[in-house]
Amino acid sequence: MSSPVGKQPYGGCFCPYGQADPQTDSPGAPTVYMPSPTSGNILPTRSCPESHPSTQQQTPKAIAQSPLHPSDSAPDPGALPRYRFVSCMICLPGLIAGLVTLATGVVRIVQASPSLRLPQGKLLDDINADAWRSRLFVLSPGEIFDLWAPLVFGIISTMTHFRMFEFTPITRSFKRYALWNLAQAMCADFGYCGALGLAGGVLSACTTVLSLVAAICYSDAQVSKITHAAPVPLAEAVRQPSNDIKPVNLVPFQPVLRLDSGLPQCARHSRNAGQSGPAAV
Repeated sequence: MSSPVGKQPYGGCFCPYGQADPQTDSPGAPTVYMPSPTSGNILPTRSCPESHPSTQQQTPKAIAQSPLHPSDSAPDPGALPRYRFVSCMICLPGLIAGLVTLATGVVRIVQASPSLRLPQGKLLDDINADAWRSRLFVLSPGEIFDLWAPLVFGIISTMTHFRMFEFTPITRSFKRYALWNLAQAMCADFGYCGALGLAGGVLSACTTVLSLVAAICYSDAQVSKITHAAPVPLAEAVRQPSNDIKPVNLVPFQPVLRLDSGLPQCARHSRNAGQSGPAAV
């Protein structure tokens, strides 16, 4: 008596009630779907449900501007003109004081009257020790500071008013600028070159008083450039997306935590459903 079930072909499986048990996938590497140029860089449809609409068409948005420092709050729009006016009123006497101090330093170097001369007898005679080294480049710290302090203070005070030179430790706030001008008046102006040093000291002292008043009234302002009140905007080409950019399917990477027979869950469902896709990597 013949069996009602027909003869199975070579390699087939015999299951009761004519239902074929799907073959279990063998362990292997996870399947990674890669978009190709021929398919328009679009990922194939996946059989497993997504927890979020990641395959929806999304258009790029303009980049929102963010402050340079997260701690900086949005400044008052009307504060910028006031900051600039106060900065100009303080920087003007500060610039004049720096120029006068620089002139004091130059006069101080000229008064030292250094000179060089050639030896008459022996070529190795140290005849420039008193005329050059001891007057201009002496190694004593006290004498070096006494000679070069007006020139150094004048150069730094003048350079702080130019954008190509940045002295943020001095111009970061009005309090620091007041301390700098006070040190300049005491250590580089008063007591040097007579009336020229007195004039520079008075200007430096006036700049110190104005800086202290501004530090009390405008504690969050700067002396030179106000970066937090006027952030530099991005270029228009950077902020706006190009018209040639086409929206694509953005599928963020999600690690698969559940594995079945060595394959990811999505790959197992895809193979059982008989869907074809790009080659596995």
